[in-house]
Amino acid sequence: MFAACGDTDKARLRGDVTPNLGIITAYNDMLSAHQPYEHYPERIRALARSLGATARVAGGVPAMCDGVTRGRGGMELSLFSRDVIARAAAVGLSHDAFDAVLLWASATRSCPAC
Repeated sequence: MFAACGDTDKARLRGDVTPNLGIITAYNDMLSAHQPYEHYPERIRALARSLGATARVAGGVPAMCDGVTRGRGGMELSLFSRDVIARAAAVGLSHDAFDAVLLWASATRSCPAC
């Protein structure tokens, strides 16, 4: 399960000689608090390669900001979204292809709406 990898990662994974880190991300382009994290997947992949490992985004989970949805109809989805997030993470990791996982959410303290 490495068809989408670059040649270096593919060779490492094919030989089963490298730890393989799965990344589950909540990053999106909509929330300002997420913007500092836009390039994190590539940074994590580069660091993993430098340590002789591989890292791949295994999946994304929905993210919402209570400050943005406050007073709107979507506000009631905040608690419901936790179950959706857990299930989405489980789906991303269901291929049994990873040795470890990095679950990455976003802090909303920098959100202007909060």
